Amino acid sequence: MVSTVVPHICRLRGVDILRYLSRVAEAIITPLLVQDFNRGGPTFGPVEILQLNRQYPNFKYARQGIIRSGAVHGR
Repeated sequence: MVSTVVPHICRLRGVDILRYLSRVAEAIITPLLVQDFNRGGPTFGPVEILQLNRQYPNFKYARQGIIRSGAVHGR
């Protein structure tokens, strides 16, 4: 399995996120897990997940969550 995170360095539009995730899915043959952790809430939703799933059979998993301000990772 390959895991990738939706980039949050700059504010991407939905079409740009789909383009990024499509390139990742096309580059691999193993199952793909996309993780979306954003302080502002999810950056892609069920419509985009369904679209990726229909186009790329290796797109298997999506995990969404919110990172709260002041959270310490690894504790």
